[in-house]
Amino acid sequence: MIHSSKQISQTVTHLNCKRPYVIGSDWPYLTSTTRLFRLQAHLDGTLLYSNNEIMIILYDESRELRTIVVPEYTHTSYGFATRIRYKREVGSFKKDDIIYEYDNFIDGIPSFGYNINTAFFSFFGYNFEDCIVISESLSKKLRSQKIEKVVIPIYVYTLFKELYQDSKYRFIPEVNQYIDKNIIAITASPKNGSTASNKIKSALRSFYIYDFASIVNDEMNFNNKSIVSKLFNAKVRDIKIHSISNQLLIDRNLQQKIELLKTEYISKISTIAKDISSILGPDFTKTIMARHYFLKNPKNELTEINNLNDLCYLIEIELVKDEETKIGDKLSNRYAGKGVIGLIIPDELRPYNNITKEPIDLILGPTSIYSRSNFSTVLEGLIAKTIKHCEKEIIDKYNPEFTFSTLIKISEISKILNNHKYAKEIIELAYLIKTDHEVNKEFINSILNGGMYFEVPNFCNINIYELQQYIKTTFDISTNDSIVMRKETFSYIKDMLNLENIELPTENIVYNNIFNSPMYILKLQQLAAGKFSARDVGGYSVASKQPTEDSYKQNRGSHIGSMEFDALIAHNNLNTIREFHTVKSDSIDMKSSLIESILSTGQYQVPDYKTESYTKLIIDSLMSFLSEN
Repeated sequence: MIHSSKQISQTVTHLNCKRPYVIGSDWPYLTSTTRLFRLQAHLDGTLLYSNNEIMIILYDESRELRTIVVPEYTHTSYGFATRIRYKREVGSFKKDDIIYEYDNFIDGIPSFGYNINTAFFSFFGYNFEDCIVISESLSKKLRSQKIEKVVIPIYVYTLFKELYQDSKYRFIPEVNQYIDKNIIAITASPKNGSTASNKIKSALRSFYIYDFASIVNDEMNFNNKSIVSKLFNAKVRDIKIHSISNQLLIDRNLQQKIELLKTEYISKISTIAKDISSILGPDFTKTIMARHYFLKNPKNELTEINNLNDLCYLIEIELVKDEETKIGDKLSNRYAGKGVIGLIIPDELRPYNNITKEPIDLILGPTSIYSRSNFSTVLEGLIAKTIKHCEKEIIDKYNPEFTFSTLIKISEISKILNNHKYAKEIIELAYLIKTDHEVNKEFINSILNGGMYFEVPNFCNINIYELQQYIKTTFDISTNDSIVMRKETFSYIKDMLNLENIELPTENIVYNNIFNSPMYILKLQQLAAGKFSARDVGGYSVASKQPTEDSYKQNRGSHIGSMEFDALIAHNNLNTIREFHTVKSDSIDMKSSLIESILSTGQYQVPDYKTESYTKLIIDSLMSFLSEN
């Protein structure tokens, strides 16, 4: 696995990731240095308590008591998340037992990608250079998770529009409900001189708590501000609420919804506190609850809150989003063979192996191995194809004698790879399976749960021709096969490219001597939605006229600023400006459509977009003036 160490830092994981068929023998180094995503007991001990957020452990020898935060989802980087795969049940454990693992591992084996049936041949010019063709089912299989926590402050005078009519809270969604695009809530403030403003002022003068639900939803009398997420159509995973002061809200309707939220949250944490207290006593329970379920010191921690004196409540909403792979997303193998998806073909049009009839889900350019010097790909393909073949036969036969003989054959591969220690371990396992049928069951169950894998040393100083000959003679396997291209695929591509006067084949076409084998593929953080970045709203630096924050109120860079817009207007580049307002804007969810359109057809239509943004209105009016003059 060390070959992909550079790639792992860029990889997004998912619960459906698989263990690779071929894995480096130095993978324990990776597992022992990645404590964030798994915990292996360093001593014997007892797991005293566990819920969906924390675990409490007592180690026998040291008598150390540890509280570990283990949420269902945890951040990796750039907003991506990894999900818990395994948590130990309450009870005793032994040294080296796994306490928890996230989806980066299966039973301690690194699991960052997918075993994909891959072929190397030209596919109508779509997989030129670093471009990749994948199947529709693979695009759904290669998924990524994103997670975000949004904090909503509620002041004495806070008003909300009732955006979520199906929610019992109405102003925010419930747990397991989806947000409306990227809007979590909409705050409202009355416009000066409006009827609503006069009613509020009158209510405040008489100290009367008024129900503002009906007038808040009157858009004519209120200025609305959206509380937004970076995620579109994400699901609410958890809601926490913290009481900052005992002041009452002016909106009686909102106060009732807040009381409902408080009651539910207090009920939840009271149950947790009761369970922990029965095990560890009240004092330790207070410490744990204060640390994990209450805001400790609002004055020190809420640095982004403007007016702490009028702050009544703080609501934390955790969102999670599961996303499929799209055109423009980037994939890689374990040897830095990266590529961008340029085409997603329907499953029924996939090429397939003429012998096994297995469909091909990933098509790479025939020269990509040479252009990136990824010659280890050939070795991985040869071994992975062999292990996959043996895995299927072991499961089908379910016979200890057959498992024994297969493992003895596989041990010879390890000897050819100069890994005699591992070969000896395989032989010992084979004889154990032969003498104890229960071990055979355990072995097959482990294959069914996570797949069979084969450790190899670093890919160097190996006689690949000797290995090829042994695998061909023993298992009748080679990397090169005949691939069938369906006649319907030719018609599909012709229609996509608007080709004329081209005669289509009347039968399927067979291509011989094509490199075809399983390959371990990683999905990278470089997704289509992040390929373009532009922003035309928000604050700018006085000196440089560059953005000081992006559309999500984060202090980070943007690819275009006010100065660039001035230059584009001055040079009458109207279409470019319109692009930055629409398909390339961070404020609008159009990037994926832009990438897909460009890569699949080579062109796209710039849409018209109406907005209330003052910056856009000014620029649009300038553009109209320039167009007419």
